[in-house]
Amino acid sequence: MTTPSLAPWRALFWEPVAGTGERLMVGVVYHFGEGWGGRRILRDDVLTALYGKAADGARKLIDVALEMYVAAARAGGSLDRLDVSLGGLHPSELRETAALSVNDLLRIAALQYSSLANLDALDDADESDGPGDEEITRRFSTDIRQAVTNLRPELRQYFGRTSVLVEGGELVRFGYASTRVLAHFSVLNPLRHGASLRDARGRLWELDKGRRVGRQPKAALISGMQRDDDPVLGDRQRARLHEMRHELGREAESAGVIFRTVVSAESGAGQLIELETA
Repeated sequence: MTTPSLAPWRALFWEPVAGTGERLMVGVVYHFGEGWGGRRILRDDVLTALYGKAADGARKLIDVALEMYVAAARAGGSLDRLDVSLGGLHPSELRETAALSVNDLLRIAALQYSSLANLDALDDADESDGPGDEEITRRFSTDIRQAVTNLRPELRQYFGRTSVLVEGGELVRFGYASTRVLAHFSVLNPLRHGASLRDARGRLWELDKGRRVGRQPKAALISGMQRDDDPVLGDRQRARLHEMRHELGREAESAGVIFRTVVSAESGAGQLIELETA
């Protein structure tokens, strides 16, 4: 699976009524990859409940203060010294979190500090937040190959082999191709559910065609996905994962392809070895 990046960040708090000491987490300032950023994550309905028609003004004040923190972090090249109040916001202690993307980082921050964050809004991830689907799948496949090699070194030779989909056609590379099992690997990403489904369906089609030519008794798609109880998943993301798993399971069954979902490369390796030896 994708290797998380260690990202520094500070939660930012706002005191709706000055002097009361009652603060709400409204956003996060962070450094992820090569970039500095800030995001307001407080739900809009909270501000509306507090300020009514004046809520838009409160949002603008918070956004301006967030921009001040981002500018200060970028100018100083660090979050270390941003332990002072700016624009009416107050920072938390500096923290570091392993995250797969900016939205992943924001969800983790929200779960640690705030029950009033708009987690569903974080489901609409920017495609540039993390590595592309091909890179994620390539890493997942590499990790499965290594895990299988550790347990059954004689099976390493079958990874990355090519076959044809029709007699006399172009060679297509499969994740794994032995005399018993033809397999592809994929990753189901709820942040890119459309692309994940297209990729998995394409692999199912290749498996269906490839096994007819190669005459392997088994064809399998092994897909990595997050655990259902992963705390960084929002409700919409969890629903997307269930939908993808259900749809792909039905399509695989109709094509006579085995479909397995796993939560780690080690589990994927175990599934592949089981198919090879059963």
